[in-house]
Amino acid sequence: MKAPAEVAGAMREKVGLWHHAVLGSGLDARNKILQKTGTVLWKTAVEIA
Repeated sequence: MKAPAEVAGAMREKVGLWHHAVLGSGLDARNKILQKTGTVLWKTAVEIA
């Protein structure tokens, strides 16, 4: 039987890797889109103003 801390660490690592793999791909793409959109909107607002 492993120590609780060891088990918790292993589980946290697995969850972290899964979390990173699944959400990382989707969130990264969404963040890039949001950054581009935000930059374009900001530039447009500056040009209008």
